[in-house]
Amino acid sequence: MGSPKGDQIEAVFTKLGQNWASFTANRLPLLNLPEDILEALRRGEIAYTKAKAIARLKDSEARSQLLQTAIRDNLSLNEIRKRINELAVNTAEEKPQSRIDQTAKRLKATRLWEKNPEKWHQMQALLAQINALITEASN
Repeated sequence: MGSPKGDQIEAVFTKLGQNWASFTANRLPLLNLPEDILEALRRGEIAYTKAKAIARLKDSEARSQLLQTAIRDNLSLNEIRKRINELAVNTAEEKPQSRIDQTAKRLKATRLWEKNPEKWHQMQALLAQINALITEASN
C-alpha cells in the first residue's frame, strides 16, 4: 500500500492470517451483491463463492429462485454453475441474437478442432449447412 495507514491495515490483516489484496479483490465486492443474496450471505446460509456465482444472473426472479434452491438443497458451487449455464442456454434460445452468440461462444470454448477431430469434422458439416442456409436466405 505504501502509506502509514495502509501499512497498518496490511499488518492487521497479516496478524489475522489474511491477505489485504485478496480481501479487496474477493471479499470487499460482496457488499455490492443484490440485497437478497447479501442477506443470505450475512445469515451464513450460503458461501461467498456461491453467492458471487448466483449474483451473475441478471434476471432477478431466476436469481432469487436459484438462491433459494441452492440454500434449500445445499447445492455445490459446480451444481450452481451448471444451473446458471442451463439458464443461460434456455434464455439464449428465446432470443435469436443471444442464441447465436451463446452457441458461438460455446463452440469456441470446446476447441473441438484440437480435442476431437472427428467431432470437428461433424461440426464443419453443420457449419456448411448453416452457411448454405444463410446464402439461400440472402438471395
